[in-house]
Amino acid sequence: MLLLDVNVAALAAESGNETVRNDRDFTHLQGLRVRHPVAE
Repeated sequence: MLLLDVNVAALAAESGNETVRNDRDFTHLQGLRVRHPVAE
């Protein structure tokens, strides 16, 4: 996971928002909602 990814994850988790990702890098982080853009 890159430093920019960590920053995005921290901002999303702190603000209560979700991230939209097409990979599984964020799925192990507690308190972060991750949505796959194609899965819906």
